[in-house]
Parts: sequence; C-alpha cells; structure tokens
Amino acid sequence: MSRPTTNVVRPFPRRVEQIGLVERRRLGLTADRRYLDELQLRLGALKQELSGATAAFNEALAGVGRPECRVPTQSFVEQIAALEAGMHRLAGAMTAHQPR
Repeated sequence: MSRPTTNVVRPFPRRVEQIGLVERRRLGLTADRRYLDELQLRLGALKQELSGATAAFNEALAGVGRPECRVPTQSFVEQIAALEAGMHRLAGAMTAHQPR
C-alpha cells in the first residue's frame, strides 16, 4: 500500500474549548489579516477601475466642449491614498502584535 502524499496531521479542527487563548487570538488575527489583504486588493482594483472611468468621462467632456463639468479626481485619489495608508498601518500593527 502506498503512502499518501499529503501530510494530514489533524483531519478535523480542534474544538474551541481545546484551543488556548493565545492560539485563538493568533488565529483571529490571521483571519483578520487575510481579510484585510483581500480588502486592499479589492480597493486597488476599484481605484484603478474608477480612475480609468473618471479619466474617460473627463476626456469625453473635453471632446464635447464641456470642460466645466469635469469630475475632480484629485480629492478622490487623496481619499483612496489615505484609506490605503490607514489599511497598511492597521496591517502593520496587526503583524507587530501577533502572539508567537
């Protein structure tokens, strides 16, 4: 009989009562960090998509001769950058305070 290629140590997760406080905190922070990373990726994709749409809209307005209706992109970009910076600070703090 051949040996399986995967190294399965525990087929079922331990019950919550069996997990210590430090490990429970570590698992929670890991899940929160994973979710934060997903949010950062989605925010980056959203920023790129909206920036492209805003630029196309402004170009279309300029082509029609209505530059006064332009969508201001600078404040949008600054708000997204501030949100990204806050998310990076939060991710750094979560990593620094993760129990070992």
